Parts: sequence; C-alpha cells; structure tokens
Amino acid sequence: MSFALAAAATLAACSGAEKDGDQGKETQNAADASLPPALSGEAGFALAADCSAKLKSVSNLYSTLAAQSSGTDAEDLAKRASQRDTAATAFAQIAERAAGTIGKTPEQAAQAIRDADAAVHAEFEKRPFEDFATWVTNEVDTKCREALSGKS
Repeated sequence: MSFALAAAATLAACSGAEKDGDQGKETQNAADASLPPALSGEAGFALAADCSAKLKSVSNLYSTLAAQSSGTDAEDLAKRASQRDTAATAFAQIAERAAGTIGKTPEQAAQAIRDADAAVHAEFEKRPFEDFATWVTNEVDTKCREALSGKS
C-alpha cells in the first residue's frame, strides 16, 4: 500500500465519510500516483513534514480529550486520536520518501518533522487552547487533504 494511499484512506476515515463512494474516490486519487504532485519536490517535502506534525498534534488533542471523557465519548475520541496518529505516521513516511527524491537523507526528513513539530508547538504556546485546536484542525482539513487530492 502506498504511503499516499494510506494517508488518504486514513484522512477519509477521519472525516467520517459516510458514503463508500466518497472514501473510494479519495483513496483512488491517492492511488493514481505514488506521490501526489503537491507532496513532491522540496515544497512537498516540507508540506508532508508539516502535515505529519499537525496531525500528531491533533492526535494529542483527541487523546487529551479522551482521557477527560468517559464511556462512548472517550472511546470515540480515542479512536479519532488513533486515526490521526496513523495519518501522521503516513505523512512522515511521505516526507521521508519525498526527501529521497530531492537528495535528502531519512535523518533530514526526521529533522524536518521535528522542526515542523516545534513550529506547531510554538503556535500552541501563543494561542488559547480552543483557538489552537480550531487552527490546527483547519490546517489539517485544508492543506493536508488538498495535498492528497491534488488540489494544492
């Protein structure tokens, strides 16, 4: 399974696409090319690292909320956290693969993800919790999804 396909399928599941056709369309678009154009080259490398960091942050937000909840709410939030974590891992793998296409090492890809994570954390530090949560989920819902669908 290609990394882009895994990320697309996970993000489709994250969005709660209720129609099989919706998820299939997004998955098929990702399967058409091993790396979508928006995730290729130097800019795509940076975008994949950024998406990985932002998805990891969203995963952490859901985990925090799950820990503060109970019953089916906690289960649903934990599932969402797991889905975002899986997508973050897929984007990290995309970043590593994109790095290889532009002459960068896996270590440089890992550093780019750490740098992106630091930038996301800096946003967290300067925004109120609710504002940060809205900002980071909007970033994931727009930039990361668009990159996978080829709309960037």
